[in-house]
Amino acid sequence: MLPRTQLARFSHSIRWGRVVVSTILTAAIVVSPAVVGPAQAATYVVPPPSVQVTN
Repeated sequence: MLPRTQLARFSHSIRWGRVVVSTILTAAIVVSPAVVGPAQAATYVVPPPSVQVTN
């Protein structure tokens, strides 16, 4: 068994890890549309070279 202090530190780090992960996920959900939107718009405006070649 782990000593009590180590166990407490371990659970504390897990709690912090969850907070960090949820924060990162929230940020990703908020940021991804802002990143994906312009990227999709750019692909619509500028077709990939393969499309230009086939036309």
